[in-house]
Amino acid sequence: MHPDMEKRKFGVLYVDDEETALKYFRKGLEKDFPVFTAPNVAEAMTLLERESGNIGVVVTDQRMPGEPGVKLLGQLRQRWPSIIRVMMTAYSEIDSAIESVNSGAVFKYLTKPVDFVLLKKILTEAMELFLSERDRDALVREKASVLQRMIVADRVRSLAALAGGISHHLRNSMTAMNCFLEESPPPKDQDPYEQELLKLAMKEREDLMQILQRVGQSTVAPTCQFAEAADIAAIAKEGLAAAGDVASRVTAQMPAGLAPIKVDKELVTRVFRVLICYTARLCAKESKLALTLAPGAMKDVPGVRAMITGEGAQWSEQDVAAFFTPFAFPAKDPSDLGIDLLVAFFIAYCHGGDLIVHRAAPSGPGFELWLPADPAAVSRPELQDSLLEKLFSRFESDKPLSTAA
Repeated sequence: MHPDMEKRKFGVLYVDDEETALKYFRKGLEKDFPVFTAPNVAEAMTLLERESGNIGVVVTDQRMPGEPGVKLLGQLRQRWPSIIRVMMTAYSEIDSAIESVNSGAVFKYLTKPVDFVLLKKILTEAMELFLSERDRDALVREKASVLQRMIVADRVRSLAALAGGISHHLRNSMTAMNCFLEESPPPKDQDPYEQELLKLAMKEREDLMQILQRVGQSTVAPTCQFAEAADIAAIAKEGLAAAGDVASRVTAQMPAGLAPIKVDKELVTRVFRVLICYTARLCAKESKLALTLAPGAMKDVPGVRAMITGEGAQWSEQDVAAFFTPFAFPAKDPSDLGIDLLVAFFIAYCHGGDLIVHRAAPSGPGFELWLPADPAAVSRPELQDSLLEKLFSRFESDKPLSTAA
């Protein structure tokens, strides 16, 4: 976007009890910025509650009936710290201006009467600072998001290796335990304690074998096959069918003509099954679910967006945290290892896509899955060996991370 057009996206709020001052401020600057005005602090706060997302700079007179301008600037700093703050004051109030600058409450202060050329220059600088800090904050959030996803993907890859090793080694131990339990003589009929103990041991054996089986099934290799383009609607229907009884509660909207996308059919089918089952688990019992597919681009890369949503109350932060806590047995069922969503995220990541949890309406409660038409078109940081060790050593030593591949 052209810089001048970007500046026009956000306005300047001018607060002054003098009606003439408000009038000339608007007349002189409305060609450069959208202009908002308020005659006092109370009305300014009401306006900010409604329009804070459209305001980049606030200019306020210091001396007004009721609360002074510095009071408004202090509240701005607390509630909307990204908005740039400018104070106007008479020369006799210079001490208030200096105090405001020193406390960090304002970007600049101007003395009355204001030189209009200087005012326009300062407001332009203030708006440029607002836009610069806004872009910087967006970049920081994006980098943090990428880092978070890299950590989760690395975590799943490590869990996959761990799962394979545990499954292999414990099966030998379980084989010996099975032989012992099956070959042991039955307990004496007159000893109920031995009977209950044997029942408990057999139950625990069955649960452990089920866990081992699920661990092996949950292991996902860090590579996917994208050789051929596939019908995403057909894959979604297979995932829906694999969800079992839950499928009867789902209303599917899959428009005709969705472009084929390159995916690993088996793994993406699994993702749809997992997302449908998890949505059903946390939404109101027997509530209706919706599965919607639609074309959707992310960062100019075309693809398909899938929404899996349900009905009921907003999901809590604890619910969402439990989604990504392995071996937490969220359903109090040993066959549910609590790693299915981690695996689903990892599959989406390997496809160059994304998986987002929406805790509440209108986008939730449920999940949003985005998959690119061609994973090769997505720039994705490679998973590095010992990524977590490097991160933790960075936090401990304050040494910069190596940028070497």
